[in-house]
Amino acid sequence: MQLLYLLLFMAVAGCAVYDAQLGLIGQSHEGVRLVRESLVGRARVDVARNAADRKRLDEAFDDDLAARTGPIPAEWVLDARRAYAAAVDALHGRDEASLAARDADLQNLDAVDTALSELARLVRGQQRLFLIPEER
Repeated sequence: MQLLYLLLFMAVAGCAVYDAQLGLIGQSHEGVRLVRESLVGRARVDVARNAADRKRLDEAFDDDLAARTGPIPAEWVLDARRAYAAAVDALHGRDEASLAARDADLQNLDAVDTALSELARLVRGQQRLFLIPEER
């Protein structure tokens, strides 16, 4: 009789453990989804910031040119062109670094999501192995 009680207790306790594990995995999937949404939102902010920075750069160049009086020396034109090109390159470099970081973050999230799915599959396999009914 004690063996029957022990087996019953193990089945009930085991079910709770597997259900808790699956619940935590589900919450982790939700966390990954929320982080992914955050990254997409941050990317939109980055695009807007980059456009605003480029607009400010263009306006600064135009204002600097408009402030010049009289003939514009060739040396000034060359220096201004070099400075503008360097600033544009810096903005592009920042944009590319931001995109690369976001892509790496998304790939890492995909890997976490895949690992969580595999973990859920393994937990369900253990549940079936020990003949513990899944909670629906």
